[in-house]
Amino acid sequence: FRFILTDKNMARMEGPEAVRRMVSFFDVIEKETEGSSMAKPRPFIVGCTGDATPEAQAEFLKAGADRVIFKPLQASKLAKTLRELENRPREDRKAVSGSVSRSSRSVF
Repeated sequence: FRFILTDKNMARMEGPEAVRRMVSFFDVIEKETEGSSMAKPRPFIVGCTGDATPEAQAEFLKAGADRVIFKPLQASKLAKTLRELENRPREDRKAVSGSVSRSSRSVF
């Protein structure tokens, strides 16, 4: 996957918790494949929420999401966000929670 889009409110698990688990999973994969031809950067994770409070945004970003976008989703904003993420320098694609400064993450 190149991108993962996850909602904040889901039936079995909240979005930020899902993001934390995905980041952890991809960290393990990255360590296991480091230096091999199978090594790939983790997918970009975009949190989606109807809750535009700073707390909701911060919760997603703290969990490791690369971006937060708001509902109702607009195709043009989603496309713009995905293009911007895809065009980030390769070294920024390893956006693992805690290793990327908040300034390199964005909220839309």
